[in-house]
Amino acid sequence: MSIITNVSPIEFVERTNQNDYIKIIDKGEYFSYDGKRGGEQDLSVTARYSNPVGKSMHELMHSLGFYLEHCRPDCEEPYINLENSRRRMWNVLVRMIQNL
Repeated sequence: MSIITNVSPIEFVERTNQNDYIKIIDKGEYFSYDGKRGGEQDLSVTARYSNPVGKSMHELMHSLGFYLEHCRPDCEEPYINLENSRRRMWNVLVRMIQNL
């Protein structure tokens, strides 16, 4: 949570009497719902697997309404920002685009 609050305007507060909240639990796996569901919303994290911080952040982002890239409404429209890629990989990206 601190990583997200340090790089964004998102703020997490401890629940007092809010009707809608995220309940962080350990059900032996990582899962969450996408976006606000209303009421108590389970978000499961566990230390059983590698990279618990990254996976926990991933699930927390889902609960905040962030979707996976391949689930975006514009996922069928190819868009590559070459400035965000390694120059040595450009030839691979060009081949991928040509095969679309």
